Amino acid sequence: MATKKKIPSSSVDKPDSSPAALKPIPAFPKKELNKWLKTHKAWDHDDWLQLLDDLKTKGYSDLVNNQEGQDSVGLYLETNRKN
Repeated sequence: MATKKKIPSSSVDKPDSSPAALKPIPAFPKKELNKWLKTHKAWDHDDWLQLLDDLKTKGYSDLVNNQEGQDSVGLYLETNRKN
């Protein structure tokens, strides 16, 4: 007769309760980007890098630390810039 292995309850599919998993994902930073656009009618690469750093300090690291997130910020800026 084969014995059944008992799976410890701690390894059963439970949601991750680590502090990082409980941290809410911030919404897309429209308010910050609109404010930035008011003071930047045009920008260069250094301005772009400074904006990304500023967004990181405001809690948007998950957004701006990857190319897809940076592309979405850039698209928002280009779409909403006033000429």
